[in-house]
Amino acid sequence: MEYRKKVISGFVWSAGEKFATSAMRIIAGVVVLRYLSPGEFGVVEMLAVFSLIAYTIVDSGFSQALIRKKEASCRDYNSIFYLNIAIAVALYLLLVGLSYPLARFFRQPELVSFAPVLFLTLPLSALGLIQTTILTRAMDFRTLSKVSFASALVSCVLLVALAAAGYGPWALIWQTVATEVVKTGLLWTASRWRPGRDFSAQSVRELYGFGSRLFLTGLISQVFTRVTTVIIGRMHNPAQVGLYNQSLKLKDSVATALGYSVHNVTYPALASYQDDEAKLQSASRKVVQVLSFLLFPVMAGLILVAPEGFAIAGGERWMPAVPYFRIFCVSAFFLPLTYASLNILKAKGEGNTILRAEIIKKAFALTVITAAAFISVTALAWAYTVWMGFEMCVNAWYGRLKNDYTYRRQAADTLPYLAMSALMFLAVWGVARLFGDIGAGAALGLKVLTGTAVYTLLAAAIRPAGWNETLTILRKT
Repeated sequence: MEYRKKVISGFVWSAGEKFATSAMRIIAGVVVLRYLSPGEFGVVEMLAVFSLIAYTIVDSGFSQALIRKKEASCRDYNSIFYLNIAIAVALYLLLVGLSYPLARFFRQPELVSFAPVLFLTLPLSALGLIQTTILTRAMDFRTLSKVSFASALVSCVLLVALAAAGYGPWALIWQTVATEVVKTGLLWTASRWRPGRDFSAQSVRELYGFGSRLFLTGLISQVFTRVTTVIIGRMHNPAQVGLYNQSLKLKDSVATALGYSVHNVTYPALASYQDDEAKLQSASRKVVQVLSFLLFPVMAGLILVAPEGFAIAGGERWMPAVPYFRIFCVSAFFLPLTYASLNILKAKGEGNTILRAEIIKKAFALTVITAAAFISVTALAWAYTVWMGFEMCVNAWYGRLKNDYTYRRQAADTLPYLAMSALMFLAVWGVARLFGDIGAGAALGLKVLTGTAVYTLLAAAIRPAGWNETLTILRKT
């Protein structure tokens, strides 16, 4: 019961923070779209993609290994802290040095001046990794949520102010740096842990076994997730990079925010069930049910309101992003089973299985991305979605093998919410067609109200497991 309370509390705080942060970032993004062009977003994304990959190398999977370890010592924390700092500083110097060839590769000379500032996020983030790990082990998601929200608030205010003042792409760069400065400062304030002087190579070796598999898995995932930015930047132009990446980020601000909330909150709890197959599967199924119930109608709704949303937010120059955004929303329907199956494997310590699955998934991704790269940016968006579907299938396969989470149970946990969302989609589409051209603002309001009413009535009438579990969570907070 204690773990259940912690999971529920953690989910509410984490999901609440993610949605509040996402809403704040969307609002800030809407304002900034009026000041920055797709090309200005794109030129920063060309460089930022390398810092995102570097983040994975800085952590190297040790945080997940520490979370899973039943008894982590101060020596373990100290050793990984100093290792993270050393890796981060080395990567910072390497990436700053590589900014010159990267600028030539992308044919964007301004990247050279951006690099020394943007890549400061690497050592800054490394300073707070152990504090985050300790708070996660303790399932203190209330503190983590407060830290994340406060850092996002400061960075969003700074972004809007700098963009309005005419700083162009530098507004995006300073926002990124400010996020890490505030986040790291608050983590050090919130956590009582301070690094000692001892460093143990033995601790690193002990944690390396499980952590190295997750590191390689995360690194492969990051490289393949970000490779499209490199392809578009090289073969097309910064404007296409901006349209593509901002569409993906907007989808992630909702879909991945909720998904990661569930994923991060449930992993330490599921890790405690690693020796109890029945409890592990039961908890995993509830994750899938709740996430499907909440996520599917939101994604279906976003597909419907995309034209009105982009028209109001960014005007005519951002309308080419609508097709990309709709395609990315389709990919979000694969997330519940993807996250739940991965958590099962992580909780059971199946590092080798996770790495093997990641290699299979990325071999497939390499095939579809390579084929799509020579067609169009739209084809790359569809390739990403097909890849996400294949990723779900592979994770679900291994989840079935390692925990007897059968396909029949997986279907029972997701299909009811897919059917309800489809009915909602048809109802909203029909009402929108009935009213015709009533203006972007009115159409947006009509679609949102209709979709919310239809899905809520369906849920109240059918009362599926995800609805009941969600109500239980709300009652216990």
